[in-house]
Amino acid sequence: MNRNPLLELDVTSFPIESVGERFEKMNESFQRGDYGEVVNYARSMTESACKYIYKQLSNKKISQVTPFPKLIRSTLELMNSELRIEKTKDVSEQCALCIDSTVKLFQKIGSIRNSTSISHGSEVRTQPISKTESEVMAHLASSFVIFIESIYWNSLHSDKKNAINSVINSEGLEFFSLAGFYREKKGLLTVEYSCFSNSNVIFQVRLYFPNNFSKQQMDDPEFITNHIKDYLEEDAVMMKPKRLGSQFFEYYSPKKDFKYQVIIQLNTITISSI
Repeated sequence: MNRNPLLELDVTSFPIESVGERFEKMNESFQRGDYGEVVNYARSMTESACKYIYKQLSNKKISQVTPFPKLIRSTLELMNSELRIEKTKDVSEQCALCIDSTVKLFQKIGSIRNSTSISHGSEVRTQPISKTESEVMAHLASSFVIFIESIYWNSLHSDKKNAINSVINSEGLEFFSLAGFYREKKGLLTVEYSCFSNSNVIFQVRLYFPNNFSKQQMDDPEFITNHIKDYLEEDAVMMKPKRLGSQFFEYYSPKKDFKYQVIIQLNTITISSI
């Protein structure tokens, strides 16, 4: 009788090769009945995900000898801005409690791995782990990895519909395959969305106004902000404008650390991620 894959959760949907490789090894071990190795790879997969995300967010490589609990805590704390709903004492305390509970959970998984896996020598015979026990460990590890990968993705992308840095929602939009952009009409405006071809993430939005819009309107920063706010994060604010022939503006979202460049030329506003 052929075994079914252990998990249907799509850990490999995120392009972290070291994590995907260990996820596949974990599944293969389960199908072979090597349940100690399932726990081994569950811990290794979690460690790989934390190390990758920590390096990407901090631009620092974490030490190879960093204790596993400290690695998890450090990674979660780097993503606090995405985890926190409001900057209040109560929410901050609840986030801290969640991090503490997660660290304790993975300390237990590490202990189980150390007592059952062949990866460590022991003066006594190691205790076998059951199929069900290995399945629990694998699901816990995979759910956590998907969670931190999702939070990491959210830190780099917008979840606001068809905003800069979001994955485009193409419903109701017209696609121009040769030019590679989507288009829609919004009242008097024509809006074009340009996306990265490999991810469908929006990197530029162009707003075309009717030719009869006055130059005075197009020169008004408040008018500009009102028309581009749908494509920026809610907390984005205008930085100092620059005038070099065309009008150049920069906007910044503190929460996401997103920077935008806005260029006004005649009756067109172009918003780009920078």
